[in-house]
Amino acid sequence: MPAATRSGFSRSIFQWRATIAGAVFYFGVAIAVISGMDLAGKLPARLPHFWYPVRLVWPFVGLALCYAGHRMRAGLLDWAPQRPGRRFRKLILYTRQECHLCDIAKDVLERYGHYLPAVHEVDIDKDAILIAKFTTDVPVVEIDGKVRFKGRVDEILLRRLIEGTPPN
Repeated sequence: MPAATRSGFSRSIFQWRATIAGAVFYFGVAIAVISGMDLAGKLPARLPHFWYPVRLVWPFVGLALCYAGHRMRAGLLDWAPQRPGRRFRKLILYTRQECHLCDIAKDVLERYGHYLPAVHEVDIDKDAILIAKFTTDVPVVEIDGKVRFKGRVDEILLRRLIEGTPPN
């Protein structure tokens, strides 16, 4: 299934966190702008009653949210292991046709492609032994002969695995 037609609920945890970080940032921008307009007397309407007793605090709240959103997003997107380089010798992704979780697993593995070997995809529907072994578990990620993920690729665990393995 193409990436554009996938359900929003199948997004990875890091994509959700990045979305939340963006929302926090822009909420902070909105608060900072509104508080600035309020202090300058340029608002066309009155704000809720809870705004006015702490009127001078709101610009700092807005700036703090902007900073927090920026830091949240930077921490998610700028990850790299302490020691650069590829890890592992072989990575096999067991998939099947029309598997949206398999598409998501491919996307996650591609994002970490700088640290992983080339992904060798195997369609389990072409092998009776693999169907019996993995029929309800796809996608399955096997790294250096050991099954590491079934059902979905957990990015946090993948990062830990990359970090904990020395480069080749």
